[in-house]
Amino acid sequence: GFREGVAAEMFADVEDPEDADALKSLVEVIYGGVAMLSSTEELVRVFMLADWLQSDSVKTAAVGKLETSLSLGDTLDLLGGWKPLPEGLCQVAVKVLTAKAASASALDLNEWAGLTWTAVVRLLNRTNKDASDERFSNLLRHYALSKISSGA
Repeated sequence: GFREGVAAEMFADVEDPEDADALKSLVEVIYGGVAMLSSTEELVRVFMLADWLQSDSVKTAAVGKLETSLSLGDTLDLLGGWKPLPEGLCQVAVKVLTAKAASASALDLNEWAGLTWTAVVRLLNRTNKDASDERFSNLLRHYALSKISSGA
């Protein structure tokens, strides 16, 4: 039980030590504070923890920041990673890449260093589901077919 005047020790078991700072930031935001994040990677970690803990308010705040802070390389790393991505994070990544593709007058996906097969599959699944940008979807299909036919 709990007795007044007795110190209570509380802790959270975090498997990945790098998640500890993200968890502190998440708790700070949940309780109305402001979290100062040092990197986009930490923001992604906060989003993933918020998704796991079903904290929609933190996810919503993180989405806005991610949309403006994810670079092309960050987004490709995220989509190309082996870990499953929460749906909301995948949506943000696709939105960022679709916007980058739309802003380019001529786009060659061969120039996107870090575009892995995992990223291509995730992008194709997401863009097919949303039908968000037909030009980008067609470009992805053409890129995938050209890689398959060349044996890459």
